[in-house]
Amino acid sequence: MAIDKYLKNKKYVIWDWNGTLLDDRIHTWTTGNALLKSEGRDEVSLQFYLNNFCFPVSEYYKLLGLDVENKEHFKKICHFFVSKYMEKISECSVKPEMKVILENIRARGLKQSILSAADQESLITMVEQQGISNYFENIFGLANKEATCKISRGAELIEILSSNYKKEEMLIVGDTLHDLEVGKENSVDVVLVSHGHNSKDRLVAEHNMVIEV
Repeated sequence: MAIDKYLKNKKYVIWDWNGTLLDDRIHTWTTGNALLKSEGRDEVSLQFYLNNFCFPVSEYYKLLGLDVENKEHFKKICHFFVSKYMEKISECSVKPEMKVILENIRARGLKQSILSAADQESLITMVEQQGISNYFENIFGLANKEATCKISRGAELIEILSSNYKKEEMLIVGDTLHDLEVGKENSVDVVLVSHGHNSKDRLVAEHNMVIEV
């Protein structure tokens, strides 16, 4: 497995969810285009999405010309997106290759958790739909549907884990530059996968631990 060499001396893996484990790249892009259409904006190409999507999502929406300064309107469009996204989320699945990796990591005796910018309720629903909750000790989402920064939420999880594990024994696996930010801010190593919500070119320009699975 491409991830094997990064697991040396690791005892804990913290997974991102959307785009990393769950194969929802196309679904997220098309849902975003539905949002743009509802706001009277032009749709964007998949390549534009991969080259520009970022966290907090308000920064991406600002780039698209959406009104994020009006807090009530921003909340409205975030709820619209999550509602549309969750309508067909059951049609998405965890990448088969990632299921193999989850099982192999468990077989090695490493523990695993999820850290996501999705809201907690939706995150639990998605993980349970996929039937893989038993792989994870913790499933950490955000308290709102606005896909804000998950650095502080990551710090909470890492503090909990630090009672049993050193930071150098942990590994974050994600698909965006924000996952890299989370790792850097919390002094935890990060591996990025190239099949998610940021283009491979963006990832390798910023990080030297990018894998294809």
